[in-house]
Amino acid sequence: PNVHRQINATLTPGLWPGVFFCRRFLLYVSGNGGTDVGSISSEHVRSFVVEISKSRPKSMDDVVYALRAFFRYLCENGLYSENFWMLLAAPRCRDHRVRECVSPEEVSRLLESIDRETDGGKRDFAAMSMAAVSGLRAGDIASLKLDDIDWKKKEIRIVQGKTDEPLILPIPMPVLQAVADYILNGRPDTDSRNVFIRHQ
Repeated sequence: PNVHRQINATLTPGLWPGVFFCRRFLLYVSGNGGTDVGSISSEHVRSFVVEISKSRPKSMDDVVYALRAFFRYLCENGLYSENFWMLLAAPRCRDHRVRECVSPEEVSRLLESIDRETDGGKRDFAAMSMAAVSGLRAGDIASLKLDDIDWKKKEIRIVQGKTDEPLILPIPMPVLQAVADYILNGRPDTDSRNVFIRHQ
């Protein structure tokens, strides 16, 4: 249907080495409720990566490269408004099937268990929400500074502690709102520039 027409219109032969994987991805989306590229969800990306790793474990670098290039192409040409750099930025492990991680339902239950009426709860909810959507290491979240957050662009800019590499990540508005709620209503009065502060 629409996905098949759009894939032929957007994936010019030779545009990327991974056109084959982009085609397989959109065929997967089409077979799982997608009607056009605008209907692609993060769950489509997650489940496709897990699924293709079962048959192509040695090609996962190529799969991820192709998907990143595909989403970048769609965004730059106004064909898609979201991006999934966060889902596709983690290092891949060759020769192994990608295993299922914590499900979205489990993440939701975990976050819902936090008491957001307390100052510490506001902090924990904001920090764990950041971890759930960004994939950042615990140390990078703990060392996050107020100046690292670009509220207008809805992103954070950090230098990763382990690799010493700069990183820019888009952060969904609900997570930024949780961080703002903690800063404004739960964070202790302190001269520290760290976002997340010890409460004991």
